[in-house]
Amino acid sequence: MEQFNLDFNSKVKLYKQLYNQITVSIKNNSVPTGTKLPSIRDLSNRLKISKNTIKKTYEELEKSGYIYSLPKSGFFVKNPNEEIPEIQPVTQKDEEIIPTVESIIKQNKDTDLKTDTIQSVPFTSTIERKGYFHIPHIDDFKSGLKKENKIITNSGDVYIDSSKESNSKTPCFYPDLLESYKYAINENNVKLYSKNGNFGDENLRVALSAFLFKFRKIDINPSQIIVASNIEIIFYYLLHLSKLSIPKQTEGKGLLHLAERASETGSFSSKPTIAIKEDSYSYEKKLFQMLNACVKEVPEDDSGININYLSTSGANILYKTTQDYFYTDNPLCDIEEHDKELMDWVNAVDYHYIIEQDTQTNLDASPTLKSKDKTEKIIYICSFKDLLCKGLSTAFMVLPKPLSEEFHQKFDFVESSISYIEQIALTDFILKGKLLNYLTNIENI
Repeated sequence: MEQFNLDFNSKVKLYKQLYNQITVSIKNNSVPTGTKLPSIRDLSNRLKISKNTIKKTYEELEKSGYIYSLPKSGFFVKNPNEEIPEIQPVTQKDEEIIPTVESIIKQNKDTDLKTDTIQSVPFTSTIERKGYFHIPHIDDFKSGLKKENKIITNSGDVYIDSSKESNSKTPCFYPDLLESYKYAINENNVKLYSKNGNFGDENLRVALSAFLFKFRKIDINPSQIIVASNIEIIFYYLLHLSKLSIPKQTEGKGLLHLAERASETGSFSSKPTIAIKEDSYSYEKKLFQMLNACVKEVPEDDSGININYLSTSGANILYKTTQDYFYTDNPLCDIEEHDKELMDWVNAVDYHYIIEQDTQTNLDASPTLKSKDKTEKIIYICSFKDLLCKGLSTAFMVLPKPLSEEFHQKFDFVESSISYIEQIALTDFILKGKLLNYLTNIENI
């Protein structure tokens, strides 16, 4: 692929510059249809820019129909006026195939594994593909293969350990998590018969509190953490807190006016209005609307969401993710200034709040708003879907103290939606440093 020339001093964002140059190359056939584009990591290293900037570029190209992606294969060029071509299965040499349980059994005859545990199922996705994929088994990662080890990470990338004999810990969490689940079942069988906590097991909330301080420099009390089985339940709880509603304007005066403003019954309040970034968060938008919240889309400027539009939108809640930082190619000082403007907005009115969902695993990511929150106006949300893999839907939120107090009063009768076994396993996984070690290792790939 031809060399791209990016202007780091331009007001045009880097991903837009790269998007424009790639589309021109595709249109003039400098990059023919079917060409495989460099991986996100390779192009990031070549251009010396963030992987998230490359990811944003590829996402926009795919939305516009200039490229298509294949799981575990990469990104390919296509004509935007044509359908995605049918992909025939690629015949690989035996040594190029990522090891399956069957191949491991052949190399390790003394193993106790049975071949009837192997499963091959049709690959299903929006792109019709002939062929099959292998469901990774835990022993795929535990076996001591010689020569070259290929490990599929949770992002779908393939990590290659080319050492002749790998004794180092590979960046895969499956074995460690399995041990934590064994511990939860074998060592805590008595506790499993006790009542499930209302807001998450106390030990898990303590573990999450310690993890957040190391991971994101967020210093909070474990009582402010609410654990649930998924993000949807987190938002359901959140949007039923009366402090997040907008007080209705009234002609009442004196004591009547004060009583209406102070009421937490919801009878004097209108539903919350949530601002989201324009042309984004379609899933969250539908979820908020389903939960009876108004949604306002606010445009961006060069630093992020436009503060002037936000101030005039009538919204009392802003929803954003930590991923937004990586789509902004301005220097860090601009991000800090924008964060200051957001904090000024949220602190200007009592019922203004920001919901910040952490979708990053980068240990060196830009500081979260929650880590800067001195006035208890930022609601922090995180899911193990983002931290580990999509199969773990457990989520948690950190509430400001006033919201935490209301939550404990309002939902004290509700039992936690996450099983005790999973809570104990995750507590063990976090307290023994397995989660932080995995995130550190995956960052170094």
